[in-house]
Amino acid sequence: MTIITKAGLAAELNVSKARISQYCGRGLPQRTDGRLDREAALSWIAHFQTGIIGSDKGASRARRLAKELKQSPPAVRVPQRQGIEVEVAVRLVAEVGPLAARVAVEAGASLEVAFVLDQLVAIRLDRIACHLLVQRGYDGFRDVSCIEHAGRNVPEIDWQDWASRQGVSFDPDAAERLLDQVMFPTGKQTARPQAVGRTSPC
Repeated sequence: MTIITKAGLAAELNVSKARISQYCGRGLPQRTDGRLDREAALSWIAHFQTGIIGSDKGASRARRLAKELKQSPPAVRVPQRQGIEVEVAVRLVAEVGPLAARVAVEAGASLEVAFVLDQLVAIRLDRIACHLLVQRGYDGFRDVSCIEHAGRNVPEIDWQDWASRQGVSFDPDAAERLLDQVMFPTGKQTARPQAVGRTSPC
């Protein structure tokens, strides 16, 4: 067991100490002395918080680190047999989010709103795709999302470049705050849905 401070976990996940405090407010287990069990904290964040697709910070990094801590069984068990269903699912999950974002911008939405739409569409499609793939016999998708399976083949939006070409600004911190507000409306303190591609306990 490794015991760390909230500041230490914030540094490891490349987020603010305020974000760790938010996690604690949503149920992140704490010791009586206010410090954290690193393994338990990473597991909780990976399980209950949604990471930003393509990002290596916050819940996305926690998910990666939590997987590295697991020795057996392996976290990723993608079947060797991969038919057209897998390719179609991966392509849809990877490409529909960015498409929705582009349409939103063309309709007059800010890049921050487009960012939120991109994330929410991809997250929802990923869950649907993984559920259907498991029904088709691809049991490995109980533990790995389509996005994770696609790896570096996922086309990521360069938001700052897009902002430059549009002649506008893009604030990634504001975009993440907006995503939080959409997923956690004021007054709702329930845990965030499970991370991209993870199956629900039920």
